[in-house]
Amino acid sequence: MKTVQFVAEKQDKKFCFIFQDEEKQDYYLDEDVCPVSGLSPLIYDQLAKDRSFSIRFRERSGARYIVSIALVD
Repeated sequence: MKTVQFVAEKQDKKFCFIFQDEEKQDYYLDEDVCPVSGLSPLIYDQLAKDRSFSIRFRERSGARYIVSIALVD
């Protein structure tokens, strides 16, 4: 488990959200790994509100991809 903050939204070839931890490491919430369309509206609404999120991730090709995400109280 890791705590991260939302930093950016990217829309090039596919939809992707970028989060960072306190060490400024990037974590990607990618449509291919964790369907963004399946996110709880509660989480989606909180992205722009500078909230912290608790995530599980896996590393693939040197990048960290979020596989589950939840709001931190």
